[in-house]
Amino acid sequence: MGTRRPASGPGRFHCLARGLEVTTPPTDEPWGVREMHVRHPDGHDFRISKGLGGEG
Repeated sequence: MGTRRPASGPGRFHCLARGLEVTTPPTDEPWGVREMHVRHPDGHDFRISKGLGGEG
């Protein structure tokens, strides 16, 4: 298994431009997803992820 690795991408900037707080920046996780956490101004927390492909 790999290690957690910070990633970048347009999704982070899209969220910031709309007033969402990025509480965990996009990170490539060892289980094959890129994940980020955001907080909406009303207090709701969201986890957003995308599969990175690879083994399946």
